[in-house]
Amino acid sequence: MVRILILVLLTLCHYSYAESINVKQEHLLKAFSCQDKSKTICFEGAEFYSEYNIYIFNFKVEISDENLKGLTVEQYIDDTMGPIYGLINPKAAEFYGIDPIMREIIDEREHPASNIILGMTTNYKNDSYVSYIRVAEKDTLSLLSKIELSKDKPADLLINKCEKIKKSLGSLTEKQLEEYCKFNLI
Repeated sequence: MVRILILVLLTLCHYSYAESINVKQEHLLKAFSCQDKSKTICFEGAEFYSEYNIYIFNFKVEISDENLKGLTVEQYIDDTMGPIYGLINPKAAEFYGIDPIMREIIDEREHPASNIILGMTTNYKNDSYVSYIRVAEKDTLSLLSKIELSKDKPADLLINKCEKIKKSLGSLTEKQLEEYCKFNLI
């Protein structure tokens, strides 16, 4: 009974576990400044989560009905994430068949651009959506994405499932770690 209660509580609660290190991306911050209110999309910063080997670029998006042009908010986010991701991550660019032209302004001294996961926080009216898109390459190159109506950070959306399972089971098998906690499958 107690185990069932714990599992129910874990399912309902979102966690923020991992500690991040801010990674300077001065050129990108300048080019896509959130101080410029005329922009729909801006760059909030880059973070590295060493526990999970997650290198995430966080973008903020402000949209209105005018931006949607008949799309749902989720469709708009999905249509926006992919092309932006292709401009910064060379593996995503390969997937989309485009040049990663923003890579020129990315500082790769600490982490390669091919490890970047794109995170987005999107505000529409009074709702906040969080999303990510990442490369997953085992046998073939593919992209994985997720969008949720949530106030969480994009990194939290990535790691919550792993953390919930760790909390409920205590320790994970190698197969469970691979399935729930490996985010850079390159």
